[in-house]
Amino acid sequence: MSRKVVDTKNKTNELENTERNLSINMSNDSHDELKNLIITYYHQNQEKKSLDVSVKSLNEKIKNYMTEHNLNTFDFDEYSTKKSTVENCKFDEELLVQIIKSMGRLDLIKTKEYVDLYDLEREIYQSSLDASKLAPAQIITEVTRLMVNKKSLKG
Repeated sequence: MSRKVVDTKNKTNELENTERNLSINMSNDSHDELKNLIITYYHQNQEKKSLDVSVKSLNEKIKNYMTEHNLNTFDFDEYSTKKSTVENCKFDEELLVQIIKSMGRLDLIKTKEYVDLYDLEREIYQSSLDASKLAPAQIITEVTRLMVNKKSLKG
């Protein structure tokens, strides 16, 4: 069994134990605590979203200002600001393959095997393939999502 699957099972077990403990601690009488947690979460999450937008905008404005005024550092009072530029290099895969081929270096070009998941799903759906035989290759993870919205009060 791969380490990733074992780690996932351990995390799942930890989450189940935590969930059981929460269930024990939250009797029906303590739903007020849950309500308060949800209300607090909702409002803080809304503030966070608003702040994320604001922070991103301010970040761009500061970088633009510093670039326009040829500043890499700016210090005042107890604040210190440093702007740096890092160059990342990636290749256009298709163009790179063409160039390598034109150089006669076919030894650098590899073939990558993969399963076409669209075709696989179609074959399973059409019962042309026994899906149960794929079970050993499945890695199942469980994700719990939380979405809290404020209901509009229509009256």
